[in-house]
Amino acid sequence: MWLTGYFYYTSVGIDTERENYGEKVSTYYRVRWPGNGSIWVGGGRAYGEMDWDKPLQRIDPAGTFFQTAHRPESKNLLNKVGFWRVRTDTQSWIGFPAWLPFIFFASWAFWEVRHFRNRARVTSP
Repeated sequence: MWLTGYFYYTSVGIDTERENYGEKVSTYYRVRWPGNGSIWVGGGRAYGEMDWDKPLQRIDPAGTFFQTAHRPESKNLLNKVGFWRVRTDTQSWIGFPAWLPFIFFASWAFWEVRHFRNRARVTSP
């Protein structure tokens, strides 16, 4: 997703619904690649009227894959680099550059391989 996160919108997550005093509360949690090279983690909540004829969906996997990019407008230098914090009354998101997890896991893998090789040298006869 690191490279496609610059060109396409992709979102994976979970939706939940519950009833609260006759009102339907829909909550969603997502990991999104909005198409601007960043990854957003967060979610939101929506309130609506209960449809008593339809059962509530307690857990519903959700996903959108490789759609037209939804590039948010950069408001400052941190946004242009890939760091975001979006908070409204109904949703909250934190974003970071898509290359950051790649660098983190690549560094961790490099360290593990190197550490494993050094440990093998010490224990071999």
